[in-house]
Amino acid sequence: MPSIKIVLTLLALILPICRAAAAEASTPSYTIVDLGTLGGKNCTAFALNNHSQIVGGSQTASGITHAFIWDHGKMEDLGVLPGDKTSVAYALNDKGQAVGSSDKPGTQPVLWDNRVIKKLPVGVGSIAFGIDEAGNVTGVVINYAAASCGVFNVGAGLSCPALAQKSSIWPASREAKLMGCWYKRLYSSSQPCCWT
Repeated sequence: MPSIKIVLTLLALILPICRAAAAEASTPSYTIVDLGTLGGKNCTAFALNNHSQIVGGSQTASGITHAFIWDHGKMEDLGVLPGDKTSVAYALNDKGQAVGSSDKPGTQPVLWDNRVIKKLPVGVGSIAFGIDEAGNVTGVVINYAAASCGVFNVGAGLSCPALAQKSSIWPASREAKLMGCWYKRLYSSSQPCCWT
């Protein structure tokens, strides 16, 4: 029968190895993937969906920023509205629909559906920041005197209640709740809020 001293010595040697193995097994591992650019120097990714599609904005070879979608290892230029110069995609859903803005200057909220750009029925100075699986789009309207939120469905414009004046919103859940912030004055301190 082994002595207690031998058992304790073996435990003292084995326990640190077991702890190190357990810590290594519980540490998540990640792989950094260079998405590339659309030919320019800079690129920013803003959203990722459950199909590993990524959207954002990338400089082109001429230095102008265009919205992109990265899908299956390839970056594709999503383009701009006719006559516009720049665009950025800020969000996408699992259907691959992306939303963002196109600018000439004067931002317009846009939807890319099957990689085709469509102007959303909201005025100049608006940016789309979120889209859910049903295609409901949220964003912000900026008139430079005050900011107010806008909630709109693809194809039909709907306004936020008056309470949402001077606000920014983002989709918060599949139950059509919205979250965001409310400003007493534009660019002043904000209060978090949720619309249900």
